[in-house]
Amino acid sequence: MTAPGAAHTKLINDILKAYSDGIHGAHGLVLWRAATGKLLSPDGQRYLYVGMKGCSDLIGLQRGIGRFVAIECKTGKSRLSDDQKRFRVMVLAMGGIYVEARVVEDVGRELANART
Repeated sequence: MTAPGAAHTKLINDILKAYSDGIHGAHGLVLWRAATGKLLSPDGQRYLYVGMKGCSDLIGLQRGIGRFVAIECKTGKSRLSDDQKRFRVMVLAMGGIYVEARVVEDVGRELANART
């Protein structure tokens, strides 16, 4: 059995492999990991915060129209946090594509739905 953190990392990597094919690929997406959270400063005296609270695991752009894409990867019984829900609302309100992916195929399904 895969550990929860390992399953999450595997899902992220599988989605990157399947869909982040650069500007010339069939899917027309450029995706990258969005680092968020807190890190201990080099001197160990304070925390440094990076990224935006609730930001999705993967973010990127859709070729041709520059549409923002956010993919939140969830495994097991995990659910969106309140911050992630607020991020989803913002992305959709601004005309972006938001995907809550539990399997790689969720991304393709949501991309197809976004075209219609």
